Amino acid sequence: MLDPEDPQLLEVRDPLYTVPASEAMPPPIHKDNRDAGGSGLWDIPSEPSGAGAVKGSGTQAAAQTLPVPGPPASWEPAANNDVSYGIVTRGFGLSGKPAQAVPPKTAPKRAGANGRYDVVRVFFGTDRVVSVPKDGPLQFTSDHAPAVTFGSVDVSIPRNHVTGAIESPSVLRMEFHRDPERDVTILHVALSPYEQFRAEMRTKALNASTPGVLLFIHGYNVSFEDAAMRTAQMAYDLDFPGAPVFFSWPSRGRLAGYFDDEQSIERAEADIEQFVTQVLASSPGAYLYVIAHSMGNRGMTRALMNFARNHPDEGYRLREVVLAAPDIDTDVFVNQIAPGLIAIGAPVTLYASSTDRALSISRMIHGGPRAGDSGENLVLLKGIETIDVTNVDTDLTGHSYVGDRRTILSDLYYIIQADTRASKRFGLSHRTRNGSDYWVFNR
Repeated sequence: MLDPEDPQLLEVRDPLYTVPASEAMPPPIHKDNRDAGGSGLWDIPSEPSGAGAVKGSGTQAAAQTLPVPGPPASWEPAANNDVSYGIVTRGFGLSGKPAQAVPPKTAPKRAGANGRYDVVRVFFGTDRVVSVPKDGPLQFTSDHAPAVTFGSVDVSIPRNHVTGAIESPSVLRMEFHRDPERDVTILHVALSPYEQFRAEMRTKALNASTPGVLLFIHGYNVSFEDAAMRTAQMAYDLDFPGAPVFFSWPSRGRLAGYFDDEQSIERAEADIEQFVTQVLASSPGAYLYVIAHSMGNRGMTRALMNFARNHPDEGYRLREVVLAAPDIDTDVFVNQIAPGLIAIGAPVTLYASSTDRALSISRMIHGGPRAGDSGENLVLLKGIETIDVTNVDTDLTGHSYVGDRRTILSDLYYIIQADTRASKRFGLSHRTRNGSDYWVFNR
C-alpha cells in the first residue's frame, strides 16, 4: 500500500522544500458542479489562507515568504486577457526576479458575460525549470530542473466549443489575443507545495462518481501551455469526472528540437515514475487512466514498468493505458517494453497509423519502423489491443489524432468511461493477420 507520508517519497519529491507542519494548508473543499447534461468539469475549491508565495532571487534560489491577500471577490481575467499566475509555494528551485503574489483562484461553473465559457482545472507536475521574471507570467522553460514542481492550471472552454478543437485566435478574423469566451485559454497558473497539490487532486479524484485520475503525457514539440490546454480539452470532451492531470517534461516546443527532446524525455523518465507514484499515493482507492502521446510514450512506458516492479500490489489501479502514435523503435517496444506492460495486467490500447507523417520522419531518422506505424509494420501482440486509425481524417501531420479528432475521442470515451473493449466499440471493424487480432476504424 502506498503511503503518501512515506519519508522516502517526501525526500525524493521535493529536495528543496518541505512544508513545516505549522504552515501546512488544510485540504480545500471541492464541489463537483458538472451539470446533468455532462457538458464539462467544474471544480470549485475553497481558498486556502495564509499561504506563502515565491520570491525568486537567482537560479534555483531559496524563496522568501510574501503575504497573500484573501480570495478575489470575482473570477474574471484581466481586461487584456493576460494570464494570471498565482504562486503559493516556496523553494521549488525557481529562477528569475520577484513576481507579483497572486492567490489561487476559485474556478466557477460558468464565467464570462452570461456564462459564455466553462472552466476546467487541471493539475500538473513538471521537471521544467520555472523562471520568474520581474514582470510578466511564469515561464516554463525547456531546461531540466533538479526537482519536480507541482501546481494547477485553470483553462477556459468556450460554450461553442467543438469536440477535439483547441479554439484559437484567427488573424484572418483580426483576432490577435486569446479571448476565453471564444478560445481555449489559460486563465490562471498556480504553483503549490506537494501537500496542497495532493489535497486538491485527492479531493477531486475521490469525489467523482467513479474515483479516478486521468494522466496525460505529451510528446515532442509541445510547450507547457499547449500540454495544459490539451489536457483540459481532452478531460472536457471525455466528460472525465475525476482529476485531470498532466506531466510536462522539458520539450523544446519547436520542430527543430527533436534530438534535444529525445535527450529530455530520457532524463525525465525517473521524474515521471516518481510523479506516477505520488499521484497514486495521493489518491488511494482511485483508478489511474494513462494517455501517452508520441515521444511521451518512451518515458511513460518505462515509468509504468518500473512502478509496477517496485509496487506490485498497486498495479491493479492502472485502469487503462493508451499509447497514441508511440515514437518508439518497434523492436525495442516488442521485446523490451510490451512484455512488462502486459504483465501489469491493465488493458493496453495502441493507436497506430500509416499516414502519420511525423512518425515517417522519425522512421527515416532512426532507420527503422516505429511502434505507432501501421501497414506492414503494425504491432500485433497478445495483451495489447491495436487500433489502426489510418482511415480517420486527420490534420496535415496525421500525428495529433488522439486529442483533436472527434472519432478517436469517441473511442476513448468508451474505453475510459465504460471499460469497453475494442470488439464491442462502435465504428471499429475486426481484422486478423497471421492469427493476431486488430481493429480498424470504418471509413
